[in-house]
Amino acid sequence: MDLSRLFDGYTIPPDVQWGDRIASFGEKAEDYKRLTDTNLVCPRKRGFIKISGIDSRRFLQGQLTCDVQSLDPYSVCRGAHCTPKGKIIFMFSGHCNENEDIILETHPSLTNSAIQSLQKYAPFFKTSISDISQEYQSFVITGPKMADILGQRVKQSLPSKAAERKTPTFYLNYLGKEIYALTYKSKNIASITDLLDNFRPIGEDLADLLLLRTGFAEVTEYTTDLFIPQMLNLDRMDFIDFKKGCYTGQEIIARAHYRGAVKRRIRHLLCALNDLPQAGDTINKPNGKSIGVIASAARSSPSNIEILAVISDSANEFSDLTINHETDIVAREFQLDY
Repeated sequence: MDLSRLFDGYTIPPDVQWGDRIASFGEKAEDYKRLTDTNLVCPRKRGFIKISGIDSRRFLQGQLTCDVQSLDPYSVCRGAHCTPKGKIIFMFSGHCNENEDIILETHPSLTNSAIQSLQKYAPFFKTSISDISQEYQSFVITGPKMADILGQRVKQSLPSKAAERKTPTFYLNYLGKEIYALTYKSKNIASITDLLDNFRPIGEDLADLLLLRTGFAEVTEYTTDLFIPQMLNLDRMDFIDFKKGCYTGQEIIARAHYRGAVKRRIRHLLCALNDLPQAGDTINKPNGKSIGVIASAARSSPSNIEILAVISDSANEFSDLTINHETDIVAREFQLDY
C-alpha cells in the first residue's frame, strides 16, 4: 500500500517510498500550535536490528542497559548500548517476535554502526545480528486523549506510562505526553488502516518537536559516543536497570548513579534563531567557552527553535549565547517533567 492511499487528500512529496523521511505533509511552522489539538500520525524512518540464536538474550544482557531477560511477547523494553567508558553508542526500543528473536528499533543513522558495535562482542555466543529495516515500519501517533482512542480501536486499555505490545501484528510503545510509537511488519500494513482512520498525517519536523517536548533526545550519528545515559535523563525514563548486573559501560554508569556524579543533564530551551541547529552543535558564551551540547532541536514557530541540550547543572543564565554563526541569543528555559 502506498502513502497516497493511506493519506488520501494530503500533500505527499513526489517519489516518496515507505521508510523515507518526510519532513512535512504540507503543514508549516505557523500551523504547529493549531495542529497540536488534532489527532496526528507521522510515518517515520527507523532502523531495525534482529538478534537471533539460542544465546541472544544472554549476549544482549551483557551489552544493554535494560533487562532483556524480562522481555516477553507482550512487552517492550527501552535501553542503550554503550562503550566501555559508558558513552551511548545507540538507543533503542526492543521486543521479541514469535520466534523469540530480539528486535531492536533504533535511529536509522545508527543502524550499521550499532550492528558493527554489537558484533565485536558476539563471536563467543551462538547468535546472529542482521539489519531487517525493510521488514518493519513505524508511526508516531499523538492527540488529545490518545490512550482512550487507541484503547477503543485495539479493544484493550493502554498504559499511560509503561510500554506494552498489544497484538501479533503491531506493538504500541508509550513515549510520553499522549504520544505513542506504532511499529508493525511492513506486510501487515492493511491491518492498521482502521487504527489510523481520520488521523491527520504530519511530517517528521513537527513530530520531532512533539517528541522533544517530552524531554527525550535520541542519539544520532552526530551525538553517538558523546553522552553517558544520565546526561540524557535516561535514568528517569526507565532505560537503565541498576539491579541487572554487569554490561559494557556498567561500571561508569553505576558510579555516576550511586555517587551522584552527574553534573550535566538535558535542559529544555526556547530561543529565536534563523537556522535550525544540528545535534552535536555547541552552545557558547562570548568568550568562546562552551556551556552545552545540543542533543535535539526542532522549529516551533517561524521565528523560534526549541532545543534539548546537555548543560551544566550550575548554569542558570542563558543570555548572550552563540549557536553556530548566530550571536546575542537569549534563551528561555522550560522545566522537564518525567
